[in-house]
Amino acid sequence: MAEEAELLVSKLTAALDDPRVTQIEFVPELPPLPPQQPSNDNSNDSVNYDYDSAGIITAYHPFLIGDGSLGIPFQAMPAALKFATRRLQNLTAGKNNFYGAAILPSDATQVCDLTLCILVFNADHHSAWNWR
Repeated sequence: MAEEAELLVSKLTAALDDPRVTQIEFVPELPPLPPQQPSNDNSNDSVNYDYDSAGIITAYHPFLIGDGSLGIPFQAMPAALKFATRRLQNLTAGKNNFYGAAILPSDATQVCDLTLCILVFNADHHSAWNWR
């Protein structure tokens, strides 16, 4: 279960970093995973996006990108939020972010990603805002 939640958080972070996302929407149900389509793209791009027949980007499933919107299913929220808050608490336990005794540099990116995920689901999470 923790591995699934960690994967959800990493996919959400990657989807939020996608330059095509201009807004976030919550969707009521989890979309089915579309069948894999062979890529017709012969370019050497480092990122390969999978599209379904309607042109929706499915590489971040269960999160979908279409028409500039990132669709986040309600079913994905509890597990991702629980994982992100617990992981943030573990990384920042006993550390004071106000007076310079901060997290390890190797953990800084992870803390940034975790706080981003937490704030997407709960914009009033004060600890996440303080660590950002």
